[in-house]
Amino acid sequence: RPKPPPPPAHPARHWVQVATGKDRAALKFDWRRITRSAEGKLDGTGPFVTPWVEANRLLSGPYDSAAEAREMVNELKKIGIDSFPFISAEGEAVEPL
Repeated sequence: RPKPPPPPAHPARHWVQVATGKDRAALKFDWRRITRSAEGKLDGTGPFVTPWVEANRLLSGPYDSAAEAREMVNELKKIGIDSFPFISAEGEAVEPL
C-alpha cells in the first residue's frame, strides 16, 4: 500500500487581513496599534505576513473556515477596525512576523 503524500508545506488557509505595507518592521508597529484597539479579539492570532505585489499583507489567523474569518471581520468592524477575509492559496507562504 503506497504511503499517502505528505501534506503541503503551505496549505490553503483562511485569514483576516488587517493592513498592508512594504516595510515589515512598520507592520509590527501596525499590529501592536491594531491589537491595542481590538479588545482582545486578535489575541493569539498573529501577526502573520505574506507578500502582495510590492507590499505585504498583515494577517491574523489562520481560521478554521471562511465563516469563522468572516465572523472576525464582522466583530472587528463593530469596534471600528477595517479588515477583510483572505484565503492563502496552497503553496502560498504565510510567515510569522
